[in-house]
Amino acid sequence: MIALISGGGGHLGIAYSISKYLEGEDLVFVIPENDKYSREKLRGSRYFEIPRLRKPNEGFFKALMNSPRALISSFKLPKFKIVVSTGPNISIIPSIIKKVGGAKLINVEVPDRIVNPSLTAKILYPLSDLTALSWQEQLINFKKGKVFGPVYEEPEHEVKEEGEFLLFLTGTYGFQVLIEEIAKCDFKGENVVVQYGRADITKLKGRGFTLFEFDSDIGKWIARSKVVISHLGMSPINASLGYGKPVVIIRNPEWKLAGKEDDAEKLAQKIGAVVSRAECGEMKEAIERAKSIKPPKLLNGAKGIASEIKEMLYGKS
Repeated sequence: MIALISGGGGHLGIAYSISKYLEGEDLVFVIPENDKYSREKLRGSRYFEIPRLRKPNEGFFKALMNSPRALISSFKLPKFKIVVSTGPNISIIPSIIKKVGGAKLINVEVPDRIVNPSLTAKILYPLSDLTALSWQEQLINFKKGKVFGPVYEEPEHEVKEEGEFLLFLTGTYGFQVLIEEIAKCDFKGENVVVQYGRADITKLKGRGFTLFEFDSDIGKWIARSKVVISHLGMSPINASLGYGKPVVIIRNPEWKLAGKEDDAEKLAQKIGAVVSRAECGEMKEAIERAKSIKPPKLLNGAKGIASEIKEMLYGKS
C-alpha cells in the first residue's frame, strides 16, 4: 500500500497530482482530521485522518502540545510499503514511524520553497530513500535530492482564454491584510472574485464582489479567471503552469514559518509571475504587468515521482 500524506490545501494538491499517475495502485491518503475540504476533494478515495501539529500562523509550542495525539494516531495507521510526504507538518511523525517500521520514504519538497527549505523536508531528509525536488536550486539544501520539475495540478476544466474576473486566492486560513487592502481598491469595472478562507470579510460586503470561503474544486474558478492574485503556495503554481493564467504572488507576512520574500521572487521568475505587496496601488500595477507575461510550459514533476514510486514497488521495467 502507498500512503500520500497531505496537510490539506496546496499539500493535498501535490498528493492529488501524484495520485493521478498512480491509477490502479493500492493507494491511500493521510489528511488532517476534520478537514472538510480535503474530504470533499478526495470523495470516493480512501483516506485516514490524523491530528494536525499546528496551523500556519502557530508556532513550535503548539506543535509540541499536539504531538502526543498525532503520535497515537500515527501508530494506528496500517502498514505501508511506501510513504510519500508532500511537505506538511502532519507528515513528520507518521513518516518517521513508518520508515522505522520498514517502509520506503519519499520526501517531496514543496515547489515554492526554492531558497529557504521547509522544516518538514529538512527533518525527513536524513531518513528519506528519495527527496524529490522541483528545481535545481533546491539541491543547495538537499544535495542528495533528485530534480523532477515542479508538481502541479493538471487542468480539469475548460480554460477561458480571455477570462471573466480577477481572482483573489487567500488560502484555507485566509489572508486578513490582503482582504483589508482589496476593500480599499477600485478595480475600475473589473469583475472581482475573492476566496477568503477564515478572514473577516465585513468590509468586502456590498462591493458587488463574488465571495466564497473555499472550494475544494478551486480549478473551476482558476479556469475562468483573467488574472490570479494569490498568497505564496501551490495556487500560483497551479494557475500558471496548469491553467496558463497570469499570476500575481503576494506573500502573507503573518505566516512566520512559510516561504520568505526571496522564495516568492525566485518562484515568480520560474513560473512567469509578478510579486507584489498587499498594497492597493502596487497590486493594481502588478495585475497589469502580469497580463503581459505568458506563463511557461513545464513538464509536471508528478509523473516522474510516480515513476520512482512504481520502480520502488516493482523494480526497473
